[in-house]
Amino acid sequence: MSVNVSEVYNAFKDYFISFDLRILAFKLPIGRDYQWINLVSSMYFSEEPVENIKKIQKSLYIPKAKNIHLLCFTDKSPTFGSRSSGLSRGGVFRIYDTITRKEEAITMGIFNPQFLQITEHPPYLGHFSEGKLLGAASDHQLLHRHKGWESSNEIEDLIISMGFDNINQWINDTLKIEGYGKGNENSFFIGLPIKGKIIDLKIKENEVTFNIKAHKHLSNLQINVYNKKEERNFYKTYERRFKLLTSQNDKNDSVSYIDKVTFNKIQPNDLIEARLISVKFPKIKIDYKRSFPPLENTLEPLINAFRKFYNLDQLKNQLLNPEETTPLKKSVRHDPSWLFEEAISWLLSIGGLSVVRLGEKEIIHLDYGRNLSADILAYKENEYLFVVDCDINHVDQKKIQNLLRICEICKEVQNEIGKPRIIPVIFIPKKTQIPKIPTIFRVIDGPQIERLLKYAINGDTEGFVTFLRQ
Repeated sequence: MSVNVSEVYNAFKDYFISFDLRILAFKLPIGRDYQWINLVSSMYFSEEPVENIKKIQKSLYIPKAKNIHLLCFTDKSPTFGSRSSGLSRGGVFRIYDTITRKEEAITMGIFNPQFLQITEHPPYLGHFSEGKLLGAASDHQLLHRHKGWESSNEIEDLIISMGFDNINQWINDTLKIEGYGKGNENSFFIGLPIKGKIIDLKIKENEVTFNIKAHKHLSNLQINVYNKKEERNFYKTYERRFKLLTSQNDKNDSVSYIDKVTFNKIQPNDLIEARLISVKFPKIKIDYKRSFPPLENTLEPLINAFRKFYNLDQLKNQLLNPEETTPLKKSVRHDPSWLFEEAISWLLSIGGLSVVRLGEKEIIHLDYGRNLSADILAYKENEYLFVVDCDINHVDQKKIQNLLRICEICKEVQNEIGKPRIIPVIFIPKKTQIPKIPTIFRVIDGPQIERLLKYAINGDTEGFVTFLRQ
C-alpha cells in the first residue's frame, strides 16, 4: 500500500518538531568537476528541537575521505513540504551541512519521497521501540550507485578501526537503518515515529479490557477489536467492536487509555485481535496485539496430550500399585521400582514442574568411596528445587540422610537470598508410618500421591506445589 507522506505528516504533525536528515553521498567526476550523488539517505521526524538534533549529528563518527562523505541536515518539521521537491525526480538538493557548516549540493535519485510503500514489519525499523517506519523508496534509474559502493571501500578500514564490523554495521548505526546492506536497492528511507502502544490486552469471560499508552498529542485514537474463530487452519472474524478513546490520565508527554469492549460470546480457542489506529489516518496500524482467552486449567493441553498415550487410571494404578503394573512395551523391564519412579516423574510433570529423571546418572560420587543418589530433580521457577527419591518398600534414616546430604551439596545453585528453596522428598506407594524426620523433609505416601494427582488433573498447580512442599 502506497501512502502520501505529507498526508500522514499532517495527520500526526502536532508532536513533530523537527526532522533529522542524513545522506551518505559519493563524489562522481563529471569532466573537470564533480557532483555529490546520494547513495543512501534516511530522514526521521522527531520530537527533539533542532538544536538537540544538531548535537546528536555532531556526535556521529564520520570518517574523513575524499570521495565519500556523510552529510547531515536538520530543520523544523513544517519546512518538509517545501524541501521535499528537491529530494525527488533527480533534482539537486541543497543543504547546510551540520558537520562542515558549508552549503552542499547533492543529486538525489529519481523517486518521489512524498509517496512511499508502507511496510508493516520492515527489517530497517531503526531505533523506534514505539514507532512506525513508513517505508522506503528505490532508485532504479540511478546507474552510478555501484560506483558509490566502490567508493565506500575507501572508508571501510577506518570504520573497522573504530570498532565496527563492516560498513553495513556503520550504516545501520549511523543512519538508523537496521538490517541495511549493500545489496539493498532502496536509497531513501523515511520514518515518522507514531508513539502509541497497546500495553495490555486482558480477556475475562466475554469482556476484553485494554490498556494503551500514547503521546499526549496523538489524538483521535480508536481501537478496533476482533473476535476470530479458527476454520480450516485460518481465523475468520465473527464479531467486531470499535471504540474511540478518552484519556484516563495525563503524565508528562504520555497519556493512558483503559477501557473495555464486550462480545456476545468468547470461547476458549478464539483469537482476540486489537488494532490501534488514528481516525485522522486509519490506514496505518499504530500498534497491533493478539491474545487468546486464558485457560482455566493451564496444564489441560499437556494432560490431554498425555492421555492420548496413557490413561490416567493406568497412571494412578502405576503410582499406587507399581508391582501390579505391566509395561505396555515388552522391551520395557518389569521392575516395580523403575515403573514407580517413571510414574512419579510423570506426576510431577503434569503437576506443572520442570522435571529431570536422572536414570543411570543418579549417583554423586564422594571421596572415600561414598556415594549418594537421587532419582528425580523437579523445579518450580526459582522458588523450589525438589530432590526426589522413589522407594516401593520403606523409608529409613539412611535414605533420609542421603537426601539431606544431596540437598546440602545443591545449595551451591541458590542465589544470595536462598532461592530456590531446596526440599528433599521421598515417595512411597503405600500408606506408611512416617519416621521422625527434619521439618524440611517430605515423605509422600499412597493417599498423599492420590491427592497430588487430583491437584494435577484439576490444573491446580499452586495447590500441587503447596501440598508438595508442606
